Amino acid sequence: GETIGAFGLIVLRIIQGLCTGGEVSGVATFLSENSKKECLGVTVSWMGASSGLGFASASGLVTLLRCALTDDAMVDWGWRIPFILAGIPVYACLRNVASMKETSEFVALNREEEADEALEETMQADNTLDDLKLLLREHRSEVYYTILSLAGIASVWYVCPIYGPEYIKDRGASSIVASASAFLSQIVMLMLCLPVGYLTDCYGVGRVVLVANHFIAVLGVPIFLLLGLYPESFATAYLIIGVVGAFLGSFAGTTVYLYCCEMFPTHIRHTGTGFAYNISIMVFGGFSPLICELFVGYSRFFPGYFVSFSGLLSTCTIWYCRWLQKTGREKLVHLRSDPF
Repeated sequence: GETIGAFGLIVLRIIQGLCTGGEVSGVATFLSENSKKECLGVTVSWMGASSGLGFASASGLVTLLRCALTDDAMVDWGWRIPFILAGIPVYACLRNVASMKETSEFVALNREEEADEALEETMQADNTLDDLKLLLREHRSEVYYTILSLAGIASVWYVCPIYGPEYIKDRGASSIVASASAFLSQIVMLMLCLPVGYLTDCYGVGRVVLVANHFIAVLGVPIFLLLGLYPESFATAYLIIGVVGAFLGSFAGTTVYLYCCEMFPTHIRHTGTGFAYNISIMVFGGFSPLICELFVGYSRFFPGYFVSFSGLLSTCTIWYCRWLQKTGREKLVHLRSDPF
């Protein structure tokens, strides 16, 4: 029974991740096409702020439940409370999404008469080819670049504030300290969202994401080195998970949705962003706690190695994309003139 339950939970988490990624791509595409080009960073950063508010609310609620309930009560029925409460905003969002209209950019593209026959065939693909087939046929390289560019932030999002508290709890930290550090992490990320959006508008989303992934590559190992050496220290937990991890998560992740949208032209932007985002978050994010748990027995610092490797992978990919764009070998810019 426990095996079936564990397998079912994993399947449901995968489905949840895919559905969430699909909504993220729709919102990111809508905002990027309806906002002024000079303030795209700040506009898209509200996505990070709103999701940060959701995560912070969830972490705060879990912390309160852990303080109010016994461990047995939390396992028996307390864990259901956050899921029940989450149904309220989900219903409101579904009602709102149903009434939304297509962006003006997308409508204009559909109405435009193209002289180029090859482009006409691409635009008519809705009648002949599935969007996903079109994406993988015409924009396969952009999909690969986007997946690898998101590896660093995906690992930070899931390993630091989600796996990190469980990591220190398994090594002696109290449940309250672990939950409180995750809550602090979400609060700090929420506070940094708009400043990161402003930096994106000043220096370009490519530069911001690139510099952030340098930090991820460098700091991943030291973060879990300290957590592994001092797992019971509440000061270490609050500083490393609550502040440093939050800084990395916000710096690299607040406007990463805009980075995804930049990669794809209008007619395939929604599908491309959603597909690449989902795959990267699932592989480097959703599965990362499981991967870390499998290998942490061989080295207690393995989560740090995983985060640093993911950050290095994204750093190299973004540098490569920057080189391709600057040299004109591939067009990887579709919203603003110089995101890199």
